[in-house]
Amino acid sequence: MKQSESKGSGAGIGAIVGFLCGVGVGLLFAKKPGKETRQQLAELMDKGRKTGEDLLQQGREKIASAKERMASEGDKEPFYESGKYT
Repeated sequence: MKQSESKGSGAGIGAIVGFLCGVGVGLLFAKKPGKETRQQLAELMDKGRKTGEDLLQQGREKIASAKERMASEGDKEPFYESGKYT
């Protein structure tokens, strides 16, 4: 086996093991009981979901506005063909 192949797979496994150890230590030393932690996480997830929905709605409105603007300006002469910028 080549040395470079073993380094790549070892780094990935090491990162996963390190992450799992960090999660475990974090849960062991948490300052709040599990019920409070789960409630806080649920509130954060709900807030994130609402923020995501708001951003999605804003994006949809911007797309609709751009479509409307493009449709209303469809019969105009493109700036590059108007001779103004030559």
